[in-house]
Amino acid sequence: MCFRISDMSLCKIEKKHTYTLSEFTESQNQTLTQVAQRLQEFRDLVKDVVASACRTRLFEAGFVPDDFLHPTDSANDNLPGNSSSMPDSMDIDTLAQPPDKATYAEQANKRSHCRRLTNFIRLCDYLIVNTFHVLAVNSVQSLKNHFLEQLEATPNKDEIIGYVDEIKHKVDKAAVPEPVEDPAAENKLAQHQPPTQGHPPLIPGLRAPGDEDEAAKRHIPLFVTEMKLFIEALQYHPDSITFQGGIHHVINSFQETLLSIDNLIPDGAFDNFTRPYINEKYEDKTCGDGPDLRNMFTADYHFQDLIKDCSDSLEAGFNAAKIYADTFDEFHRFYVTNENTDIDALKVEQHDVEFFATSLATYTRQEKIAQLIDAKKPLGLLMIDSTHTKTKLEPSP
Repeated sequence: MCFRISDMSLCKIEKKHTYTLSEFTESQNQTLTQVAQRLQEFRDLVKDVVASACRTRLFEAGFVPDDFLHPTDSANDNLPGNSSSMPDSMDIDTLAQPPDKATYAEQANKRSHCRRLTNFIRLCDYLIVNTFHVLAVNSVQSLKNHFLEQLEATPNKDEIIGYVDEIKHKVDKAAVPEPVEDPAAENKLAQHQPPTQGHPPLIPGLRAPGDEDEAAKRHIPLFVTEMKLFIEALQYHPDSITFQGGIHHVINSFQETLLSIDNLIPDGAFDNFTRPYINEKYEDKTCGDGPDLRNMFTADYHFQDLIKDCSDSLEAGFNAAKIYADTFDEFHRFYVTNENTDIDALKVEQHDVEFFATSLATYTRQEKIAQLIDAKKPLGLLMIDSTHTKTKLEPSP
């Protein structure tokens, strides 16, 4: 059972699906809720098996479990192993009668058997805790692998800068007047061309509808963050710090889910063996509370390195996003200029034709640039949603 559980993963990520941060954390929380329930069922099953084995061994050694002789409540009737582990030939009524005071040899013998059974229970605890530890490591490793796989698709710095340079080049190229052609030849060419149907004419340099999504079809990032335009600066929402906090919360939830499963050794069902009743008194419980999984997480440097690698992967993803945001510096400047323009003052001031010609060329260029910006740009781990920025830029002129 332990081997089967160790092959599981607490991290469930849907392939070819882009998550918002809140959607991702909620998805992991739902998965962990289901996992916690199954792990508790696993723990209860192991408890039944171990308790039954201990009772059987104690009966075979000639001793009766203490809860038969000294029941504390009605719940003892349902303790694991109360009936199935007893040989059929044994008379429960007879066993329930307290025996005469044990000799020193019998006391030592029972104490020895109970210590051995306590060690067996501790061994089972170590097996379970080790399984949970492996499960946590595998889950964080799986999360790291997903991040690294996404980062492999991250364009380099020159390619990221080239996105915006291409937009500027297309707009500036479209603004250059084309040479005048022979009207007669132009009319003749138009006669041989079939009438166009479908989409209306585009501003020169614009992609055909749907073309901007071709890159996204080849690679689907794991997360989406929104690039928002403000007077002060371009900002990502959620930003890097928020993402780091969200992923650390998910990893901590992995650990807390496993830590919520109690050890067997402190369980009262095993008091018959961990603190047996000998000569009208209970022995002191000296076995402790079993292995500490939390300390194992803290002391495991490999596990801590995996967590740091996940954090570094997120940082690398946002480094690419920062480069992309820096290429919008010119767009941000003309947005700030337009927002700070006093419209009322323009209405009362006197302007010549050259002013209006220059303003018209400037605003037309800005509008074309805004239209050419991709609403969504895949950058490896992150999908940059620029819808807010496009909305702010387009009406700005």
